[in-house]
Amino acid sequence: MAYAFGEIVKGFYFSLNFDVVPKAERVPLFNKLIRSELGCAIQFSLPTDEPTVCEPLKVEDVVKVYEGQAGTCRCGCAGEYYYNPAFDAEINARIADPEKIPRYPEKRTKSLADVTRIVELINSHLKDEFKTVTCCADSYDLEIEGRVWTANTKEMFAFDDRIKAKRLAENDSVENPVGAA
Repeated sequence: MAYAFGEIVKGFYFSLNFDVVPKAERVPLFNKLIRSELGCAIQFSLPTDEPTVCEPLKVEDVVKVYEGQAGTCRCGCAGEYYYNPAFDAEINARIADPEKIPRYPEKRTKSLADVTRIVELINSHLKDEFKTVTCCADSYDLEIEGRVWTANTKEMFAFDDRIKAKRLAENDSVENPVGAA
């Protein structure tokens, strides 16, 4: 069976057939792709010869958690977000910066108890036989019987900063094309 994925990115179809990748290189390549910005943006997953190992979460690294109904969007209409109060200053600074990606509501439910509860729940399922936890760079998702719990780590800040830098570079190249007089 061929393992492949494809996605349209900026008008181009991106595709990779894992059958043509030497077997010894598949897991490292998959892990690199899943942790890349493209992997984060399209949230893909592929079967690998070895399972991707998710490191246990630490409460002090988790910015926000989500608890809600599975199979729905994560806008908050079918669940609730809880924020780690330790990241409040960073989030407020990002909200105040017009160049940052708008990702956080101004009014947030801050609850270290709920963040801790959901982190412990996700960690308790990291090594279960059903592989109910998926990891993708800055997020861990646990889905059981129609419910979903997500933990977003502080890596989301670095991801947002890389996207912002790329957008600024793209805007700069459009405004000041190379060779323009």
